[in-house]
Amino acid sequence: MGVGVLLIFIATILTAAIAAGVLVRTSGVIGVKAVEVEKVARERLTTGMEFVKITGYSNTTAGTIENIEIMGRLKAGSSPVDLQEMFITFVEGSNVFTAELEYNSSSNETCSFDNVTAETSYCFEPLFGNTNPQVEEEELIYIRYKLNESHKLESNDNFELQLIPKVGEISIINVRVPSIKTYAVQIY
Repeated sequence: MGVGVLLIFIATILTAAIAAGVLVRTSGVIGVKAVEVEKVARERLTTGMEFVKITGYSNTTAGTIENIEIMGRLKAGSSPVDLQEMFITFVEGSNVFTAELEYNSSSNETCSFDNVTAETSYCFEPLFGNTNPQVEEEELIYIRYKLNESHKLESNDNFELQLIPKVGEISIINVRVPSIKTYAVQIY
């Protein structure tokens, strides 16, 4: 009877050792996944652009804003944002337009309202920083967006702009157009 109890005791110890090994391995795998999830979550929460200033350029004789220029930069603590993977959405009333970057690295064209397709594309020009489409820490850029003839803004019109990066937080601003008396109207 003593040998049988001894065999059962050894089998129990071996089973416990195997179970402990499985638990240790599983907890290691879960720990690695938790670190990966934390990194992705942190990047999504902190990455993004912020609006510094929004200027509307008008046709003063018609009293309408035809072009919008956004001065933007990275949010504090943000990872770099690739403008080639960022969309701008313009919302005015029931009109919603989404634009993507019009960028040609081999071209020497400057970013101007004449170089973008109305309401479907935007361009950028660095104020501080390099000319690649990756916005990095301490860079300040101008983003230029052109409105279509039928969607020009008038005084007291409300509209919304959204900067939507592939990874990160969406930046949204709702503004009202002030009185249009000069060519350049500071909206925000």
